[in-house]
Amino acid sequence: MVKGTHKQMVVVRTNESAYYEQAYFVLREGRGSDAQAESTMMAEANRILHESQLMPQPKSRAKPSRRACFFWGSLSGALLGAGLALLVVLLL
Repeated sequence: MVKGTHKQMVVVRTNESAYYEQAYFVLREGRGSDAQAESTMMAEANRILHESQLMPQPKSRAKPSRRACFFWGSLSGALLGAGLALLVVLLL
């Protein structure tokens, strides 16, 4: 843990995005806090958020259900068992 550091942060909350509820921006040191600088910071933060929404979002793969996993596991086990039984019968 670093002691003695002080960072300023801007929190942007949005209800318009389907992906983000809020975003945190850590400000560089030496930036003023006057009204013009604050409006510029908010404009830059909104620009970054807008650009990130334009980027294609990664597609999430659908997770197979437990029922499907159980079915395919049981089917492969039954086929493997039948194949081994047939092999034993043919060898004897």
